[in-house]
Amino acid sequence: MNTLLRFTAVAIIIGLTACAGNPISYYRLPDSSFQAASNSLPIVRIEVQTADFLNRSNLVYQDSPENVYFARQHLWSEPLNTMLAKAFANDLNRLPERRFAYTAAPAANTPILLIHIEDFQGSHTGYTHISGYSQWQDIKLNTHNFDIHTAQQGNGYTAMVQSLRQGVRDAAKSIAP
Repeated sequence: MNTLLRFTAVAIIIGLTACAGNPISYYRLPDSSFQAASNSLPIVRIEVQTADFLNRSNLVYQDSPENVYFARQHLWSEPLNTMLAKAFANDLNRLPERRFAYTAAPAANTPILLIHIEDFQGSHTGYTHISGYSQWQDIKLNTHNFDIHTAQQGNGYTAMVQSLRQGVRDAAKSIAP
């Protein structure tokens, strides 16, 4: 009986050690804490919609043209569409033409810029990829497609997140009104 108790204790310790060896890491896009614009121009609300496969908390890595991999222990710290809306608003607020927000409930006459994200992932090519389109809600013909590839500087998920953030900056410049 004493041997069985020792064996069980050792098995539990090994099991707990194995679990502790793979911690979960949470990531935020740099510069995704919303900063309100200081100008007095009318507000434009930004809404970001992501493709269904991106509506998970996992970071995504494309390891071939056909396959995507959902990281199990590398997760976004908040919903991706929320972080992206804040990041796009911050980038667009650096431009002088308008004032962008991501949270304010729109009034009846508040224009809305919809940003649809179709791809948002790292890749085996050494580049991150962001693609999609923007569309003013009240003007259906005023759409702008973007397809951004940004070189990843370094290895790992942190470098991938930094490269994705640069891709958001580039996408914001391309869709700026």
